[in-house]
Amino acid sequence: YLKDYKYDITFISSFFKDVESLNNIDKIVNFRTTGIIDTAPKPNLEKVSLINIINSFGSKLNVLDGGAFRGEFLNFLLNSGFRVNQYTAFEPDIKNFKFLQKSEFKNISTQFINKGIFNENIDLKFDNLGNTSSKRSEDTLAVASFVKLDTFNFKVKINLIKLDIEGDELYALEGAKKLIKINKPILVISTYHKPEHLRDILLFIYNLKLDYKFKLEITEFSTFGVDLYCY
Repeated sequence: YLKDYKYDITFISSFFKDVESLNNIDKIVNFRTTGIIDTAPKPNLEKVSLINIINSFGSKLNVLDGGAFRGEFLNFLLNSGFRVNQYTAFEPDIKNFKFLQKSEFKNISTQFINKGIFNENIDLKFDNLGNTSSKRSEDTLAVASFVKLDTFNFKVKINLIKLDIEGDELYALEGAKKLIKINKPILVISTYHKPEHLRDILLFIYNLKLDYKFKLEITEFSTFGVDLYCY
């Protein structure tokens, strides 16, 4: 792991100015190089860093949820006391989507889209597992539709984007470049699916030249949840 990513680790660390993020990087590297379960960093299940970032924002939230599953991210926001004005959810798995449609969120305008997010409007093979691991796969005959966010007609100005889409996060960002440049939303991006993703996503966001600040939070056990916050 260090042989392949040692230079990247130094490069990645240069984007972060806070001690917590730098410590999290050290913990992730230690765990992934030793493989010893006892060295796995403890997650912040309450997502305190994200709560603090959104609190500093101070406005009602217009949320784009990529990989909505069954609305867990919206429930997290509401349970944390945030005011959500508009919730636009993309969920390509038809089983998850049907469950999402049945959800009721009072006093919130919702829009549920049975599509994934990609860097073009396209139909792709998708396994429809009906769980949080549903993803694009060549080992299935099932197909799902995917949308390029820059071509989607949003009802409001989006100010918070969350992406947890099983390794397609960078593709989604490529297709949302215009949206991000115009709105400069808070970004909550899952980066654990591929080892190179944290580096590549950081570089992509940095190259948009929007003066984003970055923070890294571990949100699940065994680093199966490493979220990058751009704000």
